[in-house]
Amino acid sequence: MLFLVLGFTGDAWALFRVAAFHGALTPFHGAFTWAAVASLAHSYDGAAMEFVSGVREQIDPLFGTVIGLLESGGNPHPLAFFTLLRQRLQACRDEEDVLALFLDLSTTAFQGFVLSADQAAAVDRLLAACEQISLTMTADGAH
Repeated sequence: MLFLVLGFTGDAWALFRVAAFHGALTPFHGAFTWAAVASLAHSYDGAAMEFVSGVREQIDPLFGTVIGLLESGGNPHPLAFFTLLRQRLQACRDEEDVLALFLDLSTTAFQGFVLSADQAAAVDRLLAACEQISLTMTADGAH
């Protein structure tokens, strides 16, 4: 089956591909069942938000621990770095946002931060949790 699609970009194009794959776009005298696409879009958005909510529940407390330790240590640069990333976590809407956040977190070792043993251990726990989530994303193939 071949589709000629003009004007779709970004999320709309991704949704169209998902809908086509799942058979929601079936020709009916040259028209498509857009109600099926809308239904799939709703379930796709719900699954993405459920995934993001789960990620937040897992790593937000770890961010809180890291930031709390950094606040008491008086080290402004890592504090600003992790505070910004925590804000980005709160703004995540989908898997791509989570992946971008994890990529930025992966640069932690290259920031040149001087951390106490407690701070470093908290950062390690945060990074390990993110690594586990990213492995799950890869294994699922759904995210």
